[in-house]
Amino acid sequence: MRSSVRTVLLAVAALVTAHAGRAQVIDTTPSWNGSDYMTPFGQGIEADGGDTPTYGETFVTPGASQLNSFTFWVDSVGGSGPSLFTGYVMEFDGARAVGPVLYQGNEVSLAISEPTFPYVPSFTPVTFNVPLLALDPSKTYVAFISALSFFDAQDDTANVGYLFADAYGGGGFWFSQQRTWQDMLDNNWENFIGGGVRDLAFRATFNAV
Repeated sequence: MRSSVRTVLLAVAALVTAHAGRAQVIDTTPSWNGSDYMTPFGQGIEADGGDTPTYGETFVTPGASQLNSFTFWVDSVGGSGPSLFTGYVMEFDGARAVGPVLYQGNEVSLAISEPTFPYVPSFTPVTFNVPLLALDPSKTYVAFISALSFFDAQDDTANVGYLFADAYGGGGFWFSQQRTWQDMLDNNWENFIGGGVRDLAFRATFNAV
Protein backbone atom coordinates (compact mmCIF):
# COMPACT_ATOMS: atom_id res chain seq x y z
CA MET A 1 0.00 0.00 0.00
CA ARG A 2 1.20 3.51 -0.80
CA SER A 3 -0.17 6.77 0.44
CA SER A 4 0.26 10.40 -0.39
CA VAL A 5 3.35 11.91 1.18
CA ARG A 6 1.34 14.77 2.55
CA THR A 7 0.07 14.41 6.09
CA VAL A 8 -3.28 15.71 7.22
CA LEU A 9 -3.01 17.09 10.72
CA LEU A 10 -6.71 17.34 11.35
CA ALA A 11 -8.54 16.56 14.54
CA VAL A 12 -11.96 17.75 13.45
CA ALA A 13 -14.66 15.12 13.95
CA ALA A 14 -16.68 13.94 10.98
CA LEU A 15 -19.92 15.75 10.44
CA VAL A 16 -22.83 13.65 11.61
CA THR A 17 -26.16 15.44 11.47
CA ALA A 18 -29.60 14.29 12.44
CA HIS A 19 -32.98 15.97 12.18
CA ALA A 20 -36.25 14.31 13.07
CA GLY A 21 -38.00 13.18 9.92
CA ARG A 22 -35.17 14.46 7.74
CA ALA A 23 -31.93 13.15 6.26
CA GLN A 24 -29.11 12.06 8.53
CA VAL A 25 -25.52 12.18 7.30
CA ILE A 26 -22.15 10.60 8.07
CA ASP A 27 -19.52 12.72 6.35
CA THR A 28 -15.73 12.59 6.75
CA THR A 29 -15.04 15.13 4.01
CA PRO A 30 -15.03 18.23 6.26
CA SER A 31 -11.77 16.76 7.66
CA TRP A 32 -10.32 15.97 4.21
CA ASN A 33 -8.06 18.39 2.36
CA GLY A 34 -9.39 17.27 -1.03
CA SER A 35 -6.05 15.92 -2.25
CA ASP A 36 -4.77 13.13 0.01
CA TYR A 37 -5.45 9.61 -1.15
CA MET A 38 -4.85 5.89 -0.71
CA THR A 39 -3.55 3.83 -3.63
CA PRO A 40 -3.59 1.54 -5.57
CA PHE A 41 -7.26 0.62 -5.71
CA GLY A 42 -8.53 -1.69 -8.46
CA GLN A 43 -6.81 -4.16 -10.75
CA GLY A 44 -3.10 -4.18 -11.48
CA ILE A 45 -1.31 -6.52 -13.83
CA GLU A 46 1.86 -7.29 -11.87
CA ALA A 47 2.57 -10.97 -11.30
CA ASP A 48 1.98 -10.62 -7.56
CA GLY A 49 -1.21 -8.62 -8.03
CA GLY A 50 0.23 -5.25 -7.05
CA ASP A 51 -3.22 -3.95 -6.34
CA THR A 52 -5.97 -3.80 -3.77
CA PRO A 53 -9.31 -4.63 -5.38
CA THR A 54 -11.50 -3.72 -2.39
CA TYR A 55 -11.65 -0.55 -0.28
CA GLY A 56 -14.32 0.06 2.35
CA GLU A 57 -15.49 2.29 5.19
CA THR A 58 -17.21 0.74 8.18
CA PHE A 59 -20.08 2.59 9.82
CA VAL A 60 -22.94 2.37 12.27
CA THR A 61 -26.30 3.67 11.11
CA PRO A 62 -27.34 6.78 13.08
CA GLY A 63 -30.36 5.50 14.98
CA ALA A 64 -33.57 4.33 13.36
CA SER A 65 -32.91 5.11 9.71
CA GLN A 66 -32.56 3.71 6.20
CA LEU A 67 -29.43 4.02 4.09
CA ASN A 68 -30.18 6.26 1.14
CA SER A 69 -26.78 6.71 -0.56
CA PHE A 70 -23.03 6.54 -0.08
CA THR A 71 -20.17 8.27 -1.88
CA PHE A 72 -16.44 7.70 -2.35
CA TRP A 73 -14.03 10.01 -4.19
CA VAL A 74 -12.02 8.22 -6.91
CA ASP A 75 -9.36 9.31 -9.42
CA SER A 76 -8.60 6.81 -12.20
CA VAL A 77 -4.88 7.15 -12.89
CA GLY A 78 -3.30 3.92 -14.05
CA GLY A 79 -2.80 1.71 -17.01
CA SER A 80 -4.53 1.04 -20.25
CA GLY A 81 -8.21 1.05 -19.42
CA PRO A 82 -10.85 2.78 -17.35
CA SER A 83 -11.30 1.90 -13.69
CA LEU A 84 -14.13 -0.62 -13.40
CA PHE A 85 -15.81 -1.31 -10.06
CA THR A 86 -19.06 -1.05 -8.16
CA GLY A 87 -20.32 -0.44 -4.64
CA TYR A 88 -21.64 -2.84 -2.04
CA VAL A 89 -22.99 -2.89 1.51
CA MET A 90 -22.56 -5.85 3.85
CA GLU A 91 -22.46 -6.46 7.57
CA PHE A 92 -18.97 -6.26 9.13
CA ASP A 93 -17.95 -8.45 12.08
CA GLY A 94 -14.89 -6.43 13.09
CA ALA A 95 -12.56 -8.30 10.76
CA ARG A 96 -14.34 -8.93 7.45
CA ALA A 97 -17.58 -8.61 5.53
CA VAL A 98 -20.09 -11.28 6.51
CA GLY A 99 -23.55 -12.49 5.55
CA PRO A 100 -25.46 -11.67 2.38
CA VAL A 101 -24.79 -8.72 0.11
CA LEU A 102 -27.33 -6.14 1.27
CA TYR A 103 -26.76 -3.80 -1.65
CA GLN A 104 -24.90 -4.06 -4.96
CA GLY A 105 -24.67 -1.14 -7.35
CA ASN A 106 -24.30 -0.96 -11.10
CA GLU A 107 -20.92 -1.05 -12.83
CA VAL A 108 -18.93 2.17 -12.67
CA SER A 109 -16.46 2.97 -15.45
CA LEU A 110 -14.13 5.92 -14.82
CA ALA A 111 -11.93 7.10 -17.65
CA ILE A 112 -8.27 7.74 -16.88
CA SER A 113 -7.79 11.34 -15.83
CA GLU A 114 -5.49 13.64 -17.77
CA PRO A 115 -1.93 13.20 -16.44
CA THR A 116 -0.26 16.14 -14.72
CA PHE A 117 3.24 16.65 -13.43
CA PRO A 118 3.49 17.04 -10.56
CA TYR A 119 0.41 14.92 -9.96
CA VAL A 120 -2.71 16.90 -9.09
CA PRO A 121 -5.62 14.64 -8.10
CA SER A 122 -8.84 14.96 -10.06
CA PHE A 123 -11.35 13.10 -7.92
CA THR A 124 -14.79 12.09 -9.13
CA PRO A 125 -17.42 11.72 -6.41
CA VAL A 126 -18.93 8.29 -7.08
CA THR A 127 -22.36 8.03 -5.46
CA PHE A 128 -24.41 4.87 -5.12
CA ASN A 129 -28.11 5.51 -4.59
CA VAL A 130 -29.55 2.82 -2.36
CA PRO A 131 -33.26 1.89 -2.37
CA LEU A 132 -33.83 2.81 1.29
CA LEU A 133 -31.99 -0.05 2.96
CA ALA A 134 -33.09 -0.58 6.56
CA LEU A 135 -30.09 -1.36 8.79
CA ASP A 136 -29.79 -2.42 12.43
CA PRO A 137 -28.26 0.39 14.55
CA SER A 138 -26.76 -2.23 16.90
CA LYS A 139 -24.58 -3.67 14.10
CA THR A 140 -21.57 -2.47 12.13
CA TYR A 141 -21.68 -2.41 8.34
CA VAL A 142 -19.18 -1.79 5.58
CA ALA A 143 -19.85 0.23 2.45
CA PHE A 144 -17.18 -0.70 -0.05
CA ILE A 145 -16.07 -0.42 -3.64
CA SER A 146 -14.59 -3.45 -5.36
CA ALA A 147 -13.17 -4.33 -8.77
CA LEU A 148 -13.35 -8.08 -8.18
CA SER A 149 -16.23 -8.65 -10.58
CA PHE A 150 -14.60 -6.62 -13.37
CA PHE A 151 -11.08 -7.99 -13.78
CA ASP A 152 -10.22 -7.65 -17.48
CA ALA A 153 -6.42 -8.23 -17.63
CA GLN A 154 -5.82 -4.49 -17.90
CA ASP A 155 -4.03 -2.23 -15.45
CA ASP A 156 -6.78 0.13 -14.34
CA THR A 157 -5.85 1.27 -10.85
CA ALA A 158 -7.14 4.38 -9.13
CA ASN A 159 -6.51 6.64 -6.15
CA VAL A 160 -9.22 6.98 -3.52
CA GLY A 161 -9.66 10.00 -1.27
CA TYR A 162 -8.22 9.28 2.19
CA LEU A 163 -7.73 11.06 5.49
CA PHE A 164 -4.63 10.72 7.63
CA ALA A 165 -6.91 11.17 10.61
CA ASP A 166 -9.63 9.48 12.64
CA ALA A 167 -12.46 11.71 11.53
CA TYR A 168 -15.38 9.36 12.14
CA GLY A 169 -15.56 7.56 15.47
CA GLY A 170 -18.12 5.00 14.31
CA GLY A 171 -15.90 3.22 11.79
CA GLY A 172 -12.86 3.44 9.55
CA PHE A 173 -10.97 2.39 6.44
CA TRP A 174 -10.55 -1.34 5.74
CA PHE A 175 -9.28 -3.09 2.62
CA SER A 176 -8.91 -6.55 1.12
CA GLN A 177 -6.15 -7.62 -1.26
CA GLN A 178 -7.82 -10.94 -2.05
CA ARG A 179 -8.32 -11.48 -5.77
CA THR A 180 -11.53 -13.53 -5.78
CA TRP A 181 -14.88 -12.78 -4.19
CA GLN A 182 -14.84 -15.98 -2.15
CA ASP A 183 -11.34 -15.32 -0.83
CA MET A 184 -12.42 -11.81 0.10
CA LEU A 185 -15.26 -13.28 2.18
CA ASP A 186 -13.16 -16.08 3.70
CA ASN A 187 -10.21 -13.97 4.85
CA ASN A 188 -9.92 -11.14 7.33
CA TRP A 189 -9.61 -7.68 5.85
CA GLU A 190 -6.74 -5.37 6.76
CA ASN A 191 -6.52 -1.86 8.10
CA PHE A 192 -3.76 0.50 7.21
CA ILE A 193 -2.92 2.21 10.49
CA GLY A 194 -4.29 2.19 14.01
CA GLY A 195 -6.82 -0.62 14.00
CA GLY A 196 -8.86 0.73 11.13
CA VAL A 197 -9.51 4.10 12.73
CA ARG A 198 -8.35 6.24 9.82
CA ASP A 199 -10.93 7.05 7.20
CA LEU A 200 -11.61 7.29 3.53
CA ALA A 201 -13.26 10.41 2.16
CA PHE A 202 -16.77 9.09 2.62
CA ARG A 203 -20.30 10.37 2.81
CA ALA A 204 -23.44 8.37 3.59
CA THR A 205 -26.98 9.69 3.82
CA PHE A 206 -29.86 8.12 5.69
CA ASN A 207 -33.57 8.76 5.91
CA ALA A 208 -34.87 8.89 9.45
CA VAL A 209 -37.79 6.57 10.21
